[in-house]
Amino acid sequence: MKKLVTYLVMLFCCLPLWAAHQPEFSTAGFFRMDHSGREVFSMNPAWRFYKGGLAGAEAKDFNDKDWTVVSLPHGIEYLPTEASGCINYQGESWYRKHFTPDVALKGKKLFLHFEAIMGKSKVFVNGKQLTEHFGGYLPVVVDVTEALDWNGDNVIAVWTDNSDDPSYPPGKAQDVLDYTYFGGIYRDCWLVAHNNIFITDPNYENEIAGGGLFVAFDKVSDVSAEVLLKIQVRNETKKAFTGVIEYELQQPDGKQVAFLNDKIRIKAGKAVTSSDKLLVKDPLLWSPSFPALYNLLVRIRDEEGNVIDGYRRRIGIRSIEFKGKDGFWLNGKPYEKPLIGANRHQDFAVVGNAVANSIHWRDAKKLKDTGMEVIRNAHCPQDPAFMDACDELGLFVIVNTPGWQFWNDAPEFAQHVYSDIRNLVRRDRNHPSVWLWEPILNETWYPADFAKNTNDIVHAEYPYPSCYCGSDSEARGHEVFPVLFTHPRNADAEWALKQSDDSKTYFTREWGDNVDDWNSHNSPSRVARNWGEQAMLVQAQHYASPSYPYTSYDALFQTSRQHMGGCLWHSFDHQRGYHPDPFYGGIMDVFRQPKFSYYMFMAQRLPVKTSLIAETGPMVFIAHEMTPFSGKDVVVYSNCDEVRLTYNKGGKTYTYKKDKNRKGMPSPVITFPDVYDFMIDKALSRERKQADVYLLAEGLIDGKVVATHKVTPARRPEKLLLWVDNEGTNLEANGSDFVTVVAAVADKQGNIKRLNNYFIKFHIEGEGRILGGSDVMANPAPVKWGTAPVLVQSTLKPGKIKVIASVLMEGSQMPISAELELESTPAVYPLLYNQSEAALISLTVTGKTDMQMSKSSAEREVERLQKEVNALTAYKSGVDNAFANSGAADCETLQNLYAAKIEENKDNLPYLKETISLLRRTGCQEIEAYFLASDYAYRQEPSAEAAVGLGKKAVKIKDYDTAIKYFDEAANLETDATSKADDYYMIALLLFEQNAYSKARQYCQKALEANPNYGNAYLLIGKMYAATSKSVFPNDGVLARAAYNAAIDKFEKAKQVDPSVAEEANTLISSYRAHLPSTEEIFMHPDLEKGKPFTVGGWIGERTTIR
Repeated sequence: MKKLVTYLVMLFCCLPLWAAHQPEFSTAGFFRMDHSGREVFSMNPAWRFYKGGLAGAEAKDFNDKDWTVVSLPHGIEYLPTEASGCINYQGESWYRKHFTPDVALKGKKLFLHFEAIMGKSKVFVNGKQLTEHFGGYLPVVVDVTEALDWNGDNVIAVWTDNSDDPSYPPGKAQDVLDYTYFGGIYRDCWLVAHNNIFITDPNYENEIAGGGLFVAFDKVSDVSAEVLLKIQVRNETKKAFTGVIEYELQQPDGKQVAFLNDKIRIKAGKAVTSSDKLLVKDPLLWSPSFPALYNLLVRIRDEEGNVIDGYRRRIGIRSIEFKGKDGFWLNGKPYEKPLIGANRHQDFAVVGNAVANSIHWRDAKKLKDTGMEVIRNAHCPQDPAFMDACDELGLFVIVNTPGWQFWNDAPEFAQHVYSDIRNLVRRDRNHPSVWLWEPILNETWYPADFAKNTNDIVHAEYPYPSCYCGSDSEARGHEVFPVLFTHPRNADAEWALKQSDDSKTYFTREWGDNVDDWNSHNSPSRVARNWGEQAMLVQAQHYASPSYPYTSYDALFQTSRQHMGGCLWHSFDHQRGYHPDPFYGGIMDVFRQPKFSYYMFMAQRLPVKTSLIAETGPMVFIAHEMTPFSGKDVVVYSNCDEVRLTYNKGGKTYTYKKDKNRKGMPSPVITFPDVYDFMIDKALSRERKQADVYLLAEGLIDGKVVATHKVTPARRPEKLLLWVDNEGTNLEANGSDFVTVVAAVADKQGNIKRLNNYFIKFHIEGEGRILGGSDVMANPAPVKWGTAPVLVQSTLKPGKIKVIASVLMEGSQMPISAELELESTPAVYPLLYNQSEAALISLTVTGKTDMQMSKSSAEREVERLQKEVNALTAYKSGVDNAFANSGAADCETLQNLYAAKIEENKDNLPYLKETISLLRRTGCQEIEAYFLASDYAYRQEPSAEAAVGLGKKAVKIKDYDTAIKYFDEAANLETDATSKADDYYMIALLLFEQNAYSKARQYCQKALEANPNYGNAYLLIGKMYAATSKSVFPNDGVLARAAYNAAIDKFEKAKQVDPSVAEEANTLISSYRAHLPSTEEIFMHPDLEKGKPFTVGGWIGERTTIR
């Protein structure tokens, strides 16, 4: 029977689902548009790499055959998760890319666009130096049109150096820096090809408030808004050009809301700048709660109407005002609450700063899931993909220039800072997520005139409304800034604002850190996830509302409107140069695994489900693992009005009701005192009642349960679990994208064993590679707080990827291995690379080889079967006291022990009944002894237990009709309602196996008649609805997905009647909600209307409501 159930679980996991929301990312500052005359190619794959300096490596014919072949983004090296204290490489490195451009590109203008290269860099093409750049966070753009050889191989050579250098920002040596100078070409590289009449690149043109496309807004209201447009077009032909600039503005649903074209004339070899204005009536205004993005389609047409150049930009219509004591205003209205968010360094485990675009999006998504509304880019301009994500998900961004506690009086240093400011404004000026520019150097004692210059430069580069800059309130030159960074007056007196100015608006750029001294760095905020629940509870309480005066979530919600909120230091754990320890103050670790603080933040979001891409709605989380070392108090985080906590089956229930008159954070930490007692767990466990031991939290709004969370103590480690942490995004087969795959040690029921010290080894098959090896403790990986993550990167070929995880030191009693299969999808952008070079990209890990760590499928199956037997525990009874009481019995031994005895006692009905009961309680219901005892007992006296045994025997040989007959008989004979429901449910599973969906539902309904709280029956009905929706609507994908509403109804009902299935129900709800028709699809479909009834036809025949 277990095999059947396992098969059905796997089947449901593999049900065809419509893809979840997939983010899109800009390239070189734009989104490509079909038939625009402009093409973009990813140059990321297949670069030759050398760590170190080499004379002459820029030459086209330099011998690089012994160099490693890598793909971008690339950070020079893989690093351990504990990579602070300057263990990373600093120095020179070389990259060389061999490629042959398509002959179709000949005659086009060609630009290489590096999103960033760390440190100092020089770019050569075919031996000729085309540019030199200082600074590691902004674009390096190179015109390569005249440098390419169209008759053979071309070589791009890039020299990089991330060594300490005080001449350009940040300037500070890494060994005294609070973050790390990871190196390399750590962001994307694009080749942009277009005609010789083209929209320019603002970072290449180097014109104040010029170059490219500039979009700003004026007179913004709910009634109308002006979209201000400025564009530069260059003519590099030998003839004058006459044509039109065409702007088309589309709503998110594709509806055109404005159109304009303007005639232009450009002399040969010149550029012109054109300014225009669009009026939008009844605009959809961008905000964190409604991040509406319009598509602005820009086309340059010749006199015949042919499109010469063009692209798309996503824009958000919004206005921003900081009104001193009246606080922050968005879209002409005072913002209703403090803005709470976090700072972000982008570095990630193993790869440092060299992360894929999807990781940036997932970072933003995870932060938005908590209800955060503002992110401060610490302490540099971050990846364009992160800015794109913030636009889409609804996160304001404070955009920083590179700098941290360092000033150099040499004039060249300030000039480099000014250049950075100009280029970051030019890069990010069209993002609706930009809330505030921070052009000054973080925590730096710079001259007052420098501060004024930075503010002036921003306004020169952005001469339109909604442009504001911020500065530290105590810094030199702060008087010129409208927004000042400080701590509120109700916080620590040492840091709190001393004197306010009604003309200024205040914000806390960093809050939460609380070190003993600036050398030791001990702090209640700095907690590694694997330090366990007590440490994480302290961190969460410190961030929420400490017992001492300090800037906290609670304190920031008790300020006047003049103090607008603050950004936590920090969102994620990150590496540092000047200290041996990483910064552990993140609400997630370096792999983005959550700590308890993450859920505390999540509890502050509104308990209202909205149409945001990010997670919204009610939540409840128990911050307690029920270990022998867990405290008696149980802490719960929830945004619900009421929380009900139940300790153990039939045990005591505790209730918390939110004080709606309390001022401060929306949802204070909930502590239920003196609840948990390990000795109670022990007593129930000794009575074989482990299933009765749990903590169940239910969140209620208006008296209805809207969220649940259940925690059960983890028992003996039996198996590994594997899952993908990808927020529903695809793994793109571009050789650069990667996902986090997490292994966990779990008991038989799947409860994660938080307290263990195993190492997990990973093996991969198919179109993927594991990033990092044993030399950086990436693979095998240590288990920390129950989990061991690994990074899986795609190859250049779409396909299936299998990940296998095993404990490092295997034995007959060790947890069983786990397998996971995922699939990469084709690359979104065309990839430009040399096939022979790409073939040299390594697919293996460093250290112990992947082959040595791998197992054949046969070996894994033998392991599974052997451990399945070994995992069974003995059931102590009086049948064979001497043996059973030893605690050593397993199914194989019990088979050997009872097979002969059953034959000897085949006419002894009491003996047979006792043996059946014993084997059922030990879980040994697939051995011949169990079947034999059931058969002999049934012949003498048909009973429910004997019929069940014969039913399971029939299942084992796949005689499902016979099995159904015996289970039906068992249900009719059964006097216990719970067992009767189990029998009917088994029939439903078997009918489902035979695709008899309607009859399977009938038996689920019989199970519910016997036991109305049988949650699994509702789950099965819902799963069948989801599995067959496409057959009900074979020609309408939108209606097929609309049918998921009926499935979700059943999942909701399951968790309502049976809290024990709430976790699975919530997972299913989350999965299928992600695939419901979008608001736009519902609006466009004639048969659907949000909030209205909808009948799902076919065999389902259910009436539901469109969500």
